[in-house]
Order: sequence, then C-alpha cells, then structure tokens
Amino acid sequence: MSDFNDLTHKLDAALKANADAAAGKAEAETVTAIAQTIASSKICRAKSGTYTGTGLSGQNHPNSVECGFCPAVLVRFRADGGQKTTVIRGVTACSSGIGSMNNYYTWGDSGVSRVSQTLDSDSGGYMASSQFNSSGKEYCYLVLGYDADWIKQKTAPSFSARG
Repeated sequence: MSDFNDLTHKLDAALKANADAAAGKAEAETVTAIAQTIASSKICRAKSGTYTGTGLSGQNHPNSVECGFCPAVLVRFRADGGQKTTVIRGVTACSSGIGSMNNYYTWGDSGVSRVSQTLDSDSGGYMASSQFNSSGKEYCYLVLGYDADWIKQKTAPSFSARG
C-alpha cells in the first residue's frame, strides 16, 4: 500500500509542478502582453517634467505644456511645495484663490495652456505666481491623456439616413 501512496504523491507533485510551470508561463505572457499594450497604448499616455518660471503672466504669456497627445489631466506644483493644482479636461476657468484672480485653461489635441488674469483693475494686474510662473521658481508637472485620433474613433457617432 505504501508503494501506491508513494506513487500517488509523486504523480500529484509532478502534476502540480507542471500546472505551476504552465501558470507561470501564462502569467509571464500576460504580463508581457499588458506591458506591450501599455507601452504602445493610445488609451493612457503620461508626460512629466519641470520648468523654471520667467515671471511673465497674462494672456500674452501663457504657460503651456506640449505633450504630443490629448491631455485629460494636468497636475502642477511648485518644487518647494508652495503651490499645487490639479485640473481636468473640460475645466476652462477657475478661481486662483488669490483675490479676484482667475485662471483660464485652453485644452488642445497635443497640449494645455494656462493664463491668469484679474477680474478688476484694482487688484494689481496679472500675477505670475497665480499662473505658476514666478521668476526663478522651479515647477513640476504631470500630464495624463490619450491619443486624440484614438478617442475620436471611439466616440464619433455614426448616423445613417433612413427613408
């Protein structure tokens, strides 16, 4: 009887080892496929970087991030932690939190820009700090988005004339 049990245990061990190896190979192939999909993906793209503020602001001096894909989320912060903001595509204006200052966003197929301007002339004009462009300050950004041509293909409605 012990020979039978021994043989059964050896068979179970061999089957388990084979199943584990097959699962490991399938998992590795799945991970590779996911990594390749993400690497060549048109669904989610990301770009990060830094820039140093120039001190300029207002409509004639927008801060722009060109990313080569359609931006959906912009995260910006001052490297020393003094300021931070997150904005999603579709938001075109919001309060800066500084007096009567407003921030205006322009979303394109390959980038996003931001300008700040006052609502009244008594608040001191344009402010570079509100626009994330204080002279000499380092700023960091992260843009998440997608390829514009991909999303247009996925959302474009198709109509047909019916008679």
